[in-house]
Amino acid sequence: MGVLCFYFQNRDGGWGLHIEGQSRMFGTAMIYITLRLLDKEAEEEAVERGREWILRHGTATAISSWGKMYLKQMNGVNNPMPPELLLCPDLLPCHPG
Repeated sequence: MGVLCFYFQNRDGGWGLHIEGQSRMFGTAMIYITLRLLDKEAEEEAVERGREWILRHGTATAISSWGKMYLKQMNGVNNPMPPELLLCPDLLPCHPG
């Protein structure tokens, strides 16, 4: 897994939404967190370059609203959910209540 992520990692250290895409906070943060959940060490080259890219671009709090929702479910970010989610019916799993 680490070899594949390193292969698809952009030269600047981030990951895009697809193989040829430019680095985005959503792609980089999701792949970085996935690598850490798979017990990849923080000192591995791909993981370290990804972390540096995230820190250079405003930390994971600069991620899009969908990314914040995923991170919140993993207790990774204490940023509030988008207020529009309160308008969803209560029985939907994405409802913040």
